[in-house]
Amino acid sequence: MKLIPFILLALMSCRSLDKAESPSRRPTEALQANSVGRGLQLHRYDMQEIRQRYTGQNAFEETMRALAEERWDLVLKQAVRHLKDHPGNEDAFLFMAIAFAAKGQSDRARFYAELVLKGQPKQALALNLLGVLQRQRAQLMEDYREAVAYFNLAHQVSPESLAPLLNLGSVNLEVGNFEAASSNFTQAKKICNSCLAATLGAAAAAQALGRFQEAEADFSLVLNRNAKHPLANYLLAVQTFYVNGDAKKSQKFLENVLEADGADADLRSQARELMARIEAKQQDLVRENTSQDAH
Repeated sequence: MKLIPFILLALMSCRSLDKAESPSRRPTEALQANSVGRGLQLHRYDMQEIRQRYTGQNAFEETMRALAEERWDLVLKQAVRHLKDHPGNEDAFLFMAIAFAAKGQSDRARFYAELVLKGQPKQALALNLLGVLQRQRAQLMEDYREAVAYFNLAHQVSPESLAPLLNLGSVNLEVGNFEAASSNFTQAKKICNSCLAATLGAAAAAQALGRFQEAEADFSLVLNRNAKHPLANYLLAVQTFYVNGDAKKSQKFLENVLEADGADADLRSQARELMARIEAKQQDLVRENTSQDAH
């Protein structure tokens, strides 16, 4: 199920990804904002929205608890049990779609999300999930546009839903549409009271646009909540070195990346590479000063 009429409407209403913003990169070339966009977490659902939708429905209280605890097999078991008593129930299909997506079974997740939309074409949670699944397999710009279309539809039918805005921001950051990404994350910050995910995204978008003071302020908010946040520390290290010229402070941020439990292999590799570059720069300065003293 492709929902072509809805997607065409959404594509007409959103900014074209072919006309991405191209601000002056200068020191921010090293930031590789598109890689940052890919690195931001994809939000399959918003637990707060799930609670608002299903709180008080006794049939789904256990399922909601299992979802919050990320016990995916239990979510599936309870959804199947519910379907035996209520065949064709779209809410059970939604929980199955989320669980299969979390387990990496994208085809099954897409199947159940589309079943939800057959009965409820404007179900924001299912639309957002289809956007996530499309973005995960995106290779061509057309694929990204389809993901954006799903996220835009989810946002239109549920403006207070956080997940679609966060996902829009990360996709726009990835394709270089930095102004749109900044707008998405700013809206998300208002909805979630400057939650960590929205604040980090806003910082990355501001940095990509060269708004370094704004980026630093948001990165500081993230680090106040999680001093070892790997991505925030890395991006702030890059900015501190390339923009502020402060090698020692940048090295401290990089040390936080290398010590963080949540840093993936790619980010650690980039942190080590930047650390080596900083050390080489410092050695060059020492040699230059030694040479000047000798003369």
